[in-house]
Amino acid sequence: MILTSVLLVMALMEELTASGRGGVPVAVFIALAVLVVIAAGYFLLRKRK
Repeated sequence: MILTSVLLVMALMEELTASGRGGVPVAVFIALAVLVVIAAGYFLLRKRK
């Protein structure tokens, strides 16, 4: 699940840089996606204990 999320974020970053649409909104979106991935990993690790 985490791996697919990371791959999705990487694909989105490549797509956004390829389209040439830079700027703050894109950076905010990427930051939110990364936070979601970290939160998912944290909850999965907590569940295992």
